[in-house]
Amino acid sequence: MRELQYDAVKGGAILLVVFGHVWLGLADAGLIGSARLAQTVEHAIYLFHMPVFFFVSGLFFAPKQGPLAFLRGKALTLLWPLLLWSWVEGALLAVSGQGADRGIVGLMDVLSYPVPVKSVFWFLWVLFVLQVASYAVMRLAGRWHPAVLLVAGLAAIAVFVLGVDAGAAVIIVENAPYFLAGVLLALLRNELVRPDPLPFVVGLAIFLLAEVVHLRDGAGAGWFQLSALLATLGFVSTMGRTANTVVGRALAWLGKRTMAIYLMHIILTAGTRVMLLKLGYTGLGLHAVAGTIMGVAVPLAVDAVVQRLRLGRLAGFGQRA
Repeated sequence: MRELQYDAVKGGAILLVVFGHVWLGLADAGLIGSARLAQTVEHAIYLFHMPVFFFVSGLFFAPKQGPLAFLRGKALTLLWPLLLWSWVEGALLAVSGQGADRGIVGLMDVLSYPVPVKSVFWFLWVLFVLQVASYAVMRLAGRWHPAVLLVAGLAAIAVFVLGVDAGAAVIIVENAPYFLAGVLLALLRNELVRPDPLPFVVGLAIFLLAEVVHLRDGAGAGWFQLSALLATLGFVSTMGRTANTVVGRALAWLGKRTMAIYLMHIILTAGTRVMLLKLGYTGLGLHAVAGTIMGVAVPLAVDAVVQRLRLGRLAGFGQRA
């Protein structure tokens, strides 16, 4: 059974993911007049929007399958979408000529595009690694696995607090605390989104406090993961309690379709920006609204067709009942 509170959380977060990429594209194109405004909005959104997805994934991570069935399931739900949509993105870059400066011009360039992981697809790879590692700990450590996962999460935070160079694993280490926090708090999943007024206010206050600290100290602060974790908890607590409102139900509907939006939005937001610029439109408001709408609406339309044809798994979106 789905939990609408967390669908609402994901719906709110995916809107911020799409808008965040629209905003970054506009900043790179020089369409945001104020550098301070561009940076403030970017930092405010990027503090927590992807940690939310890692945290919620952790909350619902309770694998029961054997090792082979588990790996097969994760390969189909995470690695297959990564490969398929990396190939789609690579092909579009090659055909449009936009990939020439990255050396993407022929078939072999497209086929090799997924390695190393690029674009938004890093999330799928990192989530795959974290889930496989957590599964191994749960199987090997038995009833001691919460303690092992807690130590692993604290160690990941310590890497940045102490300024240790994590090398190529930095993106995994950076996001590990959010996923592991979700796993460790899974038993409190219902408590985090109980529809009571006081927890709603507390959650909102925690979120705002984390944002203020982050905007003051910047992304370079060693404790940024703690700020991100607090912002994530505050966002989850606040958005989850909107599930019984009109807005919350709309977000929950959107939250059930986040994979299609995530996989496709970067192509559409960039394409919308390029098209508007070619037509001579440079207004910040128009670009922000049009890019966000296209990044959400087109994937929803594609998903509707794919689901109706029962091709959700093949498309990498997952098949809904």
